[in-house]
Amino acid sequence: MILLELFCSFGSAHERAATFQDCRNGKLPQTLLEKNSLLLDIGKLILACTNNDTWKRPTASEIVKLDLFNESKIAHLQEIEIEKLEEDLATHKALVELQKCQIKEKDEEILKLQQELQRFQNT
Repeated sequence: MILLELFCSFGSAHERAATFQDCRNGKLPQTLLEKNSLLLDIGKLILACTNNDTWKRPTASEIVKLDLFNESKIAHLQEIEIEKLEEDLATHKALVELQKCQIKEKDEEILKLQQELQRFQNT
């Protein structure tokens, strides 16, 4: 479960809990199941380690033999995660800018309505 948490981004505690529950039922987030991805091997390992049948889980020595955690693979995974985070950040920044524009429009609308109300009250 720690490995799952290391390779997934959670938006909330509920999302984290749901992902853990899904994992216990043999289901992983799509990012850990994409073909031709280093994360696919990580996903397979997570599923193997969380198998309901404890006898089917890999031993520590079997995991070491997989050689999933050498420096070049870890560096590549970090690059992938950084790219994903940068994309998420750009998306969120764009959303914030859109919301700022919407707030400005609403503020201008409120100001106009306040001015109209004041004119109405003065007549």
